[in-house]
Amino acid sequence: MSDDYTVDEYTRQLHELIDGRMEAGRTLAAAAGKVREARAALEAAEGQYAAAFQDALKAGWTNDELKRVFKTVGVEAPTRPRRSSGRRRSSASTAPTPQTDAATAGDEGSAA
Repeated sequence: MSDDYTVDEYTRQLHELIDGRMEAGRTLAAAAGKVREARAALEAAEGQYAAAFQDALKAGWTNDELKRVFKTVGVEAPTRPRRSSGRRRSSASTAPTPQTDAATAGDEGSAA
């Protein structure tokens, strides 16, 4: 190859580099889509399983019986979903409290 590259040659080489990166990006995007779909399907299946579990309890099975049987086949008994609280507050007792001017002024006088 000549040291006399043209703009077209530079552009061609850059496109070759970008094409490989773009293909990796497309593969990653497709995989991410599959993960998103699988999570949605899992969530739906877990909801159906929890409803069926409740139906079995209503039909007379005990919680312990169902847990024992389904644990042995690799499926745990459904648990109640955790409720997320949008409002989390820190305790007022753990928050540092500023010293008052009067308390600070008293300390300064005794330091002399």
